Amino acid sequence: MKLLKFINIPFKEKLMLTEAFLLFIVSNMLVTLFPLKFYSKFIGNYMEETNFADNDNNCSDMIFLAIRRAKKALPFKPKCLVNSIVTKKMLDRRNIKNMLYLGLNKNISNNLIAHAWVRVFGNNENLLQQEQQTLTPSPSGEGRGEANNNQFKVIAFFS
Repeated sequence: MKLLKFINIPFKEKLMLTEAFLLFIVSNMLVTLFPLKFYSKFIGNYMEETNFADNDNNCSDMIFLAIRRAKKALPFKPKCLVNSIVTKKMLDRRNIKNMLYLGLNKNISNNLIAHAWVRVFGNNENLLQQEQQTLTPSPSGEGRGEANNNQFKVIAFFS
């Protein structure tokens, strides 16, 4: 059934879906096997602001669609950092201005919560939301959703 869906989508979307799928696998291996300092250059320019410019939002919508489709086909559930790296690399490849942010917060139980998200600049400034990643399990599930990115203290960003 999934193969039939893949065959029926346009060629350009197939390429983006394949790119997203492969980037998820590579990014997941990097995040799982190595500390951030080893692959931070792969992500982008550390602690450098990007220039605000107009972007082609139609292309970014296609990227987000490809990422959502690729996540469904993965044999693992990617964490927010992996999602953000894949999104950033796909946007960078198409010269769409974006920033990847890493943030920390503490929940009610005083456990650290880490989160990564990508901000896309353009006519309609867009915030791509990812799931939170907890360093210690958080039963309350707080910190999810667009409004809660403001709760995280940004500790690093990549342009």
